[in-house]
Amino acid sequence: MDIDVRAWHTWVAGTFRYQITVNKGGGRAAKYYLDIKKITQEMHHWFMHIYVDSEILDNAYMLEFYNIEALNFTVGQKHSAFDTYTTMNYTFRERELLFVKGVGEAIINFAARSQARLVFSTPLRPALAKIHDSLLKKHAR
Repeated sequence: MDIDVRAWHTWVAGTFRYQITVNKGGGRAAKYYLDIKKITQEMHHWFMHIYVDSEILDNAYMLEFYNIEALNFTVGQKHSAFDTYTTMNYTFRERELLFVKGVGEAIINFAARSQARLVFSTPLRPALAKIHDSLLKKHAR
């Protein structure tokens, strides 16, 4: 399985984007966007009792990870941007590689290029939250 991570231009102000391309062979391929955005002022209020140093919250970012195919669907098609659009049939190991070598590499690249102090994701599905939690624990270093 080949994973390619590239910074990608977006016209949305304050959004940094990475394109993550996965090729498994046999005609199975998928492209994803990882959008990294500064947290909103409302979110500042959620976290100000935890992160009292304003420099941290002024440089806090959240992640949105989704299949590029989600951009081709209209609102009337009852799909979420975070649904599955490409049948990749990832094994447990392949899924881990996607998150660690794809998403992880993009986050590390972004953090090195910016003044990010806090980068987080809020998974919408419980299964995805469990995956994130186990990967963060396993790769905490």
